[in-house]
Amino acid sequence: LDRLRGQVATLQASQTEPPTIQAARETLPQADLLLTKRRKAAQDREWDARDGQAKVTNVESRLYGGTVTNPKELASLLRDVESLKAHLTTLQDRSLETMTAQDEAQAAVDAARGALAELEAAWEADLLRLRGEELALQDQIAAKEARRQAQAATIDPTSLAIYQRLRPTKGGRAVARLRGDMCEGCRLTLPSGQAARAKTSQVLIYCINCGRILCK
Repeated sequence: LDRLRGQVATLQASQTEPPTIQAARETLPQADLLLTKRRKAAQDREWDARDGQAKVTNVESRLYGGTVTNPKELASLLRDVESLKAHLTTLQDRSLETMTAQDEAQAAVDAARGALAELEAAWEADLLRLRGEELALQDQIAAKEARRQAQAATIDPTSLAIYQRLRPTKGGRAVARLRGDMCEGCRLTLPSGQAARAKTSQVLIYCINCGRILCK
């Protein structure tokens, strides 16, 4: 019974959620926060690129629309277009970079969610197994406890009280069997007279070394 109860205690301690799951849960909101920031940055860069494109289109319409005929003004507009296009290329490159960063952040979120789901599924399976093992042990304990109570009912109350008092002080084993003249509790060879009394006496005989009740 002590061994089985110890196994139950170990199983119950094992049913605490592993720290890897909590760590995975903490990783997910951090990944979500980074994704939100990168989405905002990608959106801002996209609007910058659209604004740059609109400026290029506006200046090109004036340059090629025929409304401006002055050569100096046309030359100025051409320089403006070239400058705006160069700036637009920079804006588009930045927009592409932020979109790539957003995709990486999304992949990180997906990976974090997948890892968490996998850990939780594995833990649920382990938990079911551990609880099943615990229930099986509890059934064994109930059967052995019933058997123990039936056996205890056949022992006189005084001897049973002595046995119960000794158990905590003897590592749970208050009774030691004799093997010849040797106490199996402490492995000491007893005087032959004491060993003989333990085998024949109707009263309790104790080992002179470890103090356990001797039985044949």
